[in-house]
Order: sequence, then C-alpha cells, then structure tokens
Amino acid sequence: MTSAIVAVGTPHPHAYRKTLLTSRLNPYIAEGKLPGVMERSLVSGEGVRNLVERWAHNTEAALEAADLYTQVLQLPFAARSAVEILRWQTASPFRSDMRIYLKKIDSQITVPALAVRGAEDKMYNDRAWQMSTTWAPNLEHAVVPGAGHYVPEEAPDALAKVLLDFLQRP
Repeated sequence: MTSAIVAVGTPHPHAYRKTLLTSRLNPYIAEGKLPGVMERSLVSGEGVRNLVERWAHNTEAALEAADLYTQVLQLPFAARSAVEILRWQTASPFRSDMRIYLKKIDSQITVPALAVRGAEDKMYNDRAWQMSTTWAPNLEHAVVPGAGHYVPEEAPDALAKVLLDFLQRP
C-alpha cells in the first residue's frame, strides 16, 4: 500500500491536462509531435541545453547535469522514450489507453501528498498547481527558493530537506 506521494516539478496529471491550452509548454508539445525532430535535438545535446536554459533558474547548476542527460539520451531508444511520454500525455482523450489512464487517476488521493516546485518555475502556471487539490484535497505545497523547474539539480540540499521533513512525519 502506498503511504505517501511526492511529486517534484509537476502538478497532478489531470490539472496538467486541463491547463494545457494555456501552458508555456505548447511550443515543445508541437515540436514533440513531429516524428524525430525532438529526438534528434535531444541526442545532439542542443535540445537538452535549450530546455535547461529556458526552464532553470539556477542555470549553472542545471547545465552541469545537461551533459550527463545528453549522454543518457544517446543510449538506444532513450530519446524516443523521453519524447514519447510527452506525446502520450498530450494525446487525445479518445485513445483507449488514455481513457483507461484518466479513469484510474480520477479518484481522490487520500494518503499524505506533497507537491514540490521551484519558486522560479515558469513551466506550469499557478492554476495547474492550485487545481491539483481537486484530486488531492490534503495536498501540501512546498516551494524551493532559488530553483526553477529542475529542483533536484538546482537545489538538491533544499529538496532533500523538504523531502525528509515530509517523510519523517508520523
């Protein structure tokens, strides 16, 4: 049984989907739908660096990880898998696998839940974060100062403290 849930850098999937039309991610979503375009960009390293420069606040810390991410994305099928989740998340709700997924996540989250985001994260709008409480009424929010979207890379010590504080509760 799941005893707690922590999401870092992402709102609830339903909130994400409901705010997609106003998302700052739209250019990336469009690029991701073009076969091979985003994959080639990620494998070359250019795409990873562009994403980090756009969404990180502490760019220097996040760029240190970008080279490692590029190496990993050069493994067979890794870039395609990374892009495929974006394609799938934005897929039509009329796909049978998407309908099954949306139905499964439609229930209320009753275990303790925490959503962590960087104070300077501009990827998702505030509405998406606020809407997450629709599916997790007891959702706690933690905002990490000085971090953008890539909290683990930009502020690892602050994230560790937030996680330990949350997970050590009775």
